[in-house]
Parts: sequence; structure tokens; C-alpha cells
Amino acid sequence: MEYLIYNIDTLTDTEYEKWFSLMTEEKQEKVGRYKDINRKRASVAGEMLVKEHIGRALNIKPESLVIFTHKNGKPYIEGCPIHFNISHCENILLCAFSDEEIGADIEKIKPISLSVLKSFFSEEEQKYVLGKALSDCNSEDYSTPEILERFYRIYTLKEAS
Repeated sequence: MEYLIYNIDTLTDTEYEKWFSLMTEEKQEKVGRYKDINRKRASVAGEMLVKEHIGRALNIKPESLVIFTHKNGKPYIEGCPIHFNISHCENILLCAFSDEEIGADIEKIKPISLSVLKSFFSEEEQKYVLGKALSDCNSEDYSTPEILERFYRIYTLKEAS
């Protein structure tokens, strides 16, 4: 497995325009609908990094590669032996590469969202994260470094799958 971390603030306007123009029409329309400029830049930078990395690895021109998206949202390049996934949070982008299926997720550590904990975590996972049942916790129990670490370990694994 390999991974790249990239600050999207370093993406130049020239790079943005070049790599945006190389996206599929469907992807260009999707990016065009985004209101958040960081999300637009992350989408374009992700395509750039993936194509450049895979182009180097396979010794082919990066601009010739086309990234498609499976129905489940996972990106792929048809016939490519390198699997990859892309995630971003604010202005940081993560691209992960492997010779087998791979997921990736990057998150900013912030206080636990109880709605996420209740909706997406099983009771067993909640007990692992909190060290006890959710019903036995008070508001101070949600912010210790240990709890945040366990929460984000499970949360990012779920997001990356």
C-alpha cells in the first residue's frame, strides 16, 4: 500500500483548469454543482494525484487515464491493476493505492457527534468507544483523548469501507 497526502491550497489555477478539463463530462458537471470551493479543488486535485501516480507506476501518460465511478461511489480506472481511493477533509487530501481493493478516509478530530454514535455504531461499538453503555455516560465522558481515538478509529474504518 502507498498513500499520498496533499494540501489542496497548493493546487494552482493552471493545474486546476488542466485536470478539470480532463475529467469526464459527468464528473465535470458534478464538480460544477459543488458550492464549496475546497470540495471542487479536492475533487480536481484527487484526479490529478491519482492519474500522475498511476501514470508513473505504469509508465503511461497520466492525461490518458480516465477515472470512472462505480455505482457504490468507488473510483476506478478500467483495466488498471492499481486500486485506489480518495478522501479529503477541509484542505487536506488523501490518496491511497494498493494492488487490491482499498478504502481511505481522513477526518479532523473534533468532539463526538452523539447522533453519529447512536445512528451508525452498534451497542457493542458504543461500549468500546465510551468504555461503558451510552446510557451510563454524562456529557464529560465524550471528550477524552482515549474516547476520541477509539471513536475515530471505528468511524474512519466504516467510512473507508
